[in-house]
Amino acid sequence: MLPLVFGWFAILGTLFFTIAPVSPTMSGPSIDNDAFFRDLPPLPAGWDWKRCKAVQQAEWDALPDGDKSLISAYRTARDAEWRSIRSADEAARYRKFHLDLRRIGYLGRIGLTDSMTVAEAEVVAAAAPPPAPEDDYLTPEELAVVDHFGLPREQVGTPLFEIAEVMHRQECDYWGFMLFRVWGYGSATEEFRWEEWLRRSGAMVSERLGRMAIDGIMSTGLDQDDEDFEARFTEMYEPAMRGGILSRWRIEGMMHEDMSGMGPQDVRDLFREVLKMDEEEEKSLPNRVLCLMVDEGVVSSLLDEGRRPYIIGVLSDIDEEGAGDNSEALHFKIALESVVDLWRQIQVQSVYVLLPPKGKIYISPGVFEDDDSVSGSFLAKWWSFFSSNVEVSHDLGLLF
Repeated sequence: MLPLVFGWFAILGTLFFTIAPVSPTMSGPSIDNDAFFRDLPPLPAGWDWKRCKAVQQAEWDALPDGDKSLISAYRTARDAEWRSIRSADEAARYRKFHLDLRRIGYLGRIGLTDSMTVAEAEVVAAAAPPPAPEDDYLTPEELAVVDHFGLPREQVGTPLFEIAEVMHRQECDYWGFMLFRVWGYGSATEEFRWEEWLRRSGAMVSERLGRMAIDGIMSTGLDQDDEDFEARFTEMYEPAMRGGILSRWRIEGMMHEDMSGMGPQDVRDLFREVLKMDEEEEKSLPNRVLCLMVDEGVVSSLLDEGRRPYIIGVLSDIDEEGAGDNSEALHFKIALESVVDLWRQIQVQSVYVLLPPKGKIYISPGVFEDDDSVSGSFLAKWWSFFSSNVEVSHDLGLLF
C-alpha cells in the first residue's frame, strides 16, 4: 500500500469586496446549442432543432405520421436532457418561487406592503402576533435544516440552504472535496510554485464562499440604500464566514512524493481505496463522486498568464456498473472559480450530465469554454491585483 500523508486545509480569510473586480461575463447556457446534447433520437432527413422549434401548424399537419413521431421523440428527449443539465439551479428557483408565495401570504395577513419603508415595516412586524402554524411559510423539513445550522429563515431557497439541506440529509459535518497533489516534489522551485498556487487558489475559493455569504445576507431583505447598511451587513457577514455552512467547507489533501507524476487512473484508484476505508469505518464522506487533482498544468494555469485557472476533476465511478479497475478514468477540467458550486450541483443531479465536451472547461451546468479561451484575459490579469489585496490564512495540519 502506498504510504500517504493526509492533510487538511481550511480556506478562510478576510476579503475586500469593495475593490474586487467583477468576474468576466461568461456565455450563458442555451437549449439551442447542439454541442450540449448527445445521444438524442434521430430526426427525419432535413430536420434540425431550429426547424423543430419553428414548425408551423400547417406544415406539421402535412407531415407523415412517422416523421411526427420522430420529431416528437426528439423534442421530448432534448427538453428532458436540458432540464437534467439545469436541474440544480431550476430546483432552487422553483423552491424560491413557492417560498415567496408562502411568505407573501403571511406578510399580507399582518399588513405589510411593498410600498412601506423599512422603518414602517419593522413597526408593523413588531406589533403583529406570532405566526400561526398555518402562517409558517417553512415546511418542517426546512425548519429542521434552519435550526440545525442556525441559518436565517430568509436564506431558504438560496444555494447556501441547498448545501445545508444536503449536509443535513447525509449527516455530514463538512462539505468539500479530496485533493490529490501529483506534482511539485522535485525541486525548491516546484515547492515554491505549489505554495503559491495554494495561496492564490485559497484566495479564489474564499472569494467564492464570500460571494455566497453576501448573496445569502442580501436575501434577508437588507437594502444597500439603508443608512445603517454597512453596520448591519458587517454584523451578519462576519458570523456567516466563521460559522454555519461556510466554515464547514474543507479540502482534504493527500500528498506524498511517491504520488509525483500520477495520472487520473492512479488518482481514481487511490480515491476508491479511501472510499472503501470510509465504508469499513462507517464514516460519511461528503462526496463519493468526484475528487480533485493538481498537476503541473493546473498550477501553471493559475500562476502563468494566458489561461483560465482550472483544476482537474476525477470521477470515482465506484457505484457504476462496469467501471472496473481497468476501465478508463473519467476526468475533466473545472474552472477554479466553479469548484465551490460544483459540490452542490453533483449532490442533486448526475455528474455525467455536467461533463463538458472534449477540449472544454466546465463553468456551470451547460456552460463550457475552450480551455485556452482566456488567453491574455482580464481574469488572468486581475488575479495579481486581487491576491495582493486579500488576506488568506491556511491551516494545513498533517495527520499520519
